[in-house]
Amino acid sequence: MPDIFRSVQTIIILSIIFTIIVAIATIFDLPSYLATDTEQLSADNATSKALIVYDPGIMGMGTRTAHWLGEDLRIRGYEVNISGIRSHGIENATDMDVVIVIGPTYFDGPTGPISGYLQQVQTKPGARIGIYSITGLLGDDAGPQMRRALEDRSIVVKSADSVSAWDKGAEEKSYAFIFGMLE
Repeated sequence: MPDIFRSVQTIIILSIIFTIIVAIATIFDLPSYLATDTEQLSADNATSKALIVYDPGIMGMGTRTAHWLGEDLRIRGYEVNISGIRSHGIENATDMDVVIVIGPTYFDGPTGPISGYLQQVQTKPGARIGIYSITGLLGDDAGPQMRRALEDRSIVVKSADSVSAWDKGAEEKSYAFIFGMLE
């Protein structure tokens, strides 16, 4: 009997430690500190440019979504720059025809790095701007706050959508987002 009690006690303690680690990683958005890369996707005879800025989030859904959107834009003839939220030079998007910002929702709002980016990004007039929010367990959606942050600066958002990190149709939904944004 004491062995069973110790095993249960160990499982409870490990569960508490795991929960604390996940909470700290979420609160301080630790995955964003690793999002420093920039990847270029080139299309044959590209006539337009696109920038996709993402915060990977705890589960990495922001990274996957950025690559799905980027590949779809590349196929449609865009030269695409996929950049992590901590990469250099993403604030100035004035030569981009399309700018998409992807971020997770934590505690019913966007992450600090995404909020900061939305406060300073520069876009060219007429650019198609998109907001793509990754929703959390409770279905919280930071998209409206992300959209408002840009529209408060008179940047018109062409398209805004959200997807759950657990959505089996997330990749297909990203293609529909691009289709709606470019029509």
